[in-house]
Amino acid sequence: MPRWAGSWYHWSKVFDSYMLIYANKLWGLTITDFHQGPVYGTRTTDIVSEELFTRFDVDDVWGGTVINRFCAEAVVNHPLTIYGSGLQKKGFTSLEDTITALAALIENPPEPGEFRTVHHYREIKTLNEMAELVRRAAKQVLGYEPEIEHLPNPRVEPEEDLLYEPEKKVLPKLGIYGLTRIMEDEVVTMLKDLKPYADRIKRIEALFKLG
Repeated sequence: MPRWAGSWYHWSKVFDSYMLIYANKLWGLTITDFHQGPVYGTRTTDIVSEELFTRFDVDDVWGGTVINRFCAEAVVNHPLTIYGSGLQKKGFTSLEDTITALAALIENPPEPGEFRTVHHYREIKTLNEMAELVRRAAKQVLGYEPEIEHLPNPRVEPEEDLLYEPEKKVLPKLGIYGLTRIMEDEVVTMLKDLKPYADRIKRIEALFKLG
């Protein structure tokens, strides 16, 4: 059956996949459809100075940036806001491992005219688990432990994901498996990188306060 999305944002990705496979069938284009889970982290081995910092997205709703939201809230000593039970799961990958995977796919393209689907994620975490990671890291980096606050969930979604295990075949065959970096360590670096810019985060602190 066709893929079924769980959000408006996800529907845009499903639509993209159908457009790609149609182009493959229509014109024989060689395509890699890369299904990447949310990416976390502010540095790779090549990001060694502030001038090379990557962008850092944060908002009050989208689940894909939830680890960023927790880190931003922690830096301004705002409660870490979890919508609903916090048992929802997502597959995450560090920025470093994402770059490694993309480089491997570029260096090992599909056969001419092939449509290749690639699923990429390294760690499966619940919202509660991620909030706890950030809370502990904040104590180490910032000297305090922010509170964790559960709020009514504005998203229409299951409150608990009982099964979350997307199929992974392509990247393991290319020797891409295991973890180079883990979220528990990376959130420490993320907080250190965000701390000097806390004044910018304070200007959007109202986003975290749901009516």
